Amino acid sequence: MKAYISTGLVAETLLAMVRIQSLKCTHLDKLSSVRITYGIRLADAISFAQKLGWLNVEKQEVSFTKKGEYILTQFDGRNVSGELWRKILQEYIYTWKPIWINRIPYGRREAYYFMSPDEKRCFEDAGLMETDPESEIVEWWDTIAEYVRSSRNLHLDKTGRVGERLTMKYEKMRTGKEPRWISFESNLAGYDIISCKDTDVPDEQLLIEVKCSEQLMSGATMIISRYEWETATTQHKNSTYCFYLWLVGEQRMFASVSVGDVEPHIPKEAGLGTWKSVEIPFNVFEKRFVPMEAII
Repeated sequence: MKAYISTGLVAETLLAMVRIQSLKCTHLDKLSSVRITYGIRLADAISFAQKLGWLNVEKQEVSFTKKGEYILTQFDGRNVSGELWRKILQEYIYTWKPIWINRIPYGRREAYYFMSPDEKRCFEDAGLMETDPESEIVEWWDTIAEYVRSSRNLHLDKTGRVGERLTMKYEKMRTGKEPRWISFESNLAGYDIISCKDTDVPDEQLLIEVKCSEQLMSGATMIISRYEWETATTQHKNSTYCFYLWLVGEQRMFASVSVGDVEPHIPKEAGLGTWKSVEIPFNVFEKRFVPMEAII
């Protein structure tokens, strides 16, 4: 079921749940006799409730989850309160992750612009678009924004791990020696992996900071923290520092980039200003990329 919500769907779903509870009618075949009020197919209402975790359906038998039982205690049988609307919309966002979800951290209007007319109506009925919002409305939006940021960071962490695993594999193939996965033990070193620069000089360490993206090269970027850059430019004796860039989406490519290559793109401080991180597009190093299958 695609991301979709409307006032009619929510109302029909809640009323259907009330009827299931009051009539003790739990078999899908028998539920076909339940009266439709808002012109929504009963099957869609049950599917909506099931997707949100309010109903379980096994072998044609319908049963309420604890979440579903709680939702029913919040519904008076006639009107959907603002509080219940907000609970439903929160679960809708978490479950369906509509296309505008990533706009929420930039402000509610940024998300609202991309909603369907039905979605906008739901958010308006929930009181979530009021001009002068109460504190609980502000808190609701802040909670959703934090969830989106956390989910995004988790996804980036997973993508980063993909790049680190590829680096471990590549370095083992390149050197014949097992590299050390530093960032798996601690992310405070300022680099991710220790390998050796040359198999003929195994004592000369290669410190590798891994950057990985699922985007096309035209949209991929890497973020270098100030600490990573300071580590890169004050590397230990007998060590070399470099950046490994991996594209792991539709394009599967790799580049090894030196500190000297990156340096022209690092900000210069002036006055009392200091920089904490810098975002650099992958495509400024486009000529250094090779197809992944050429190296692994």
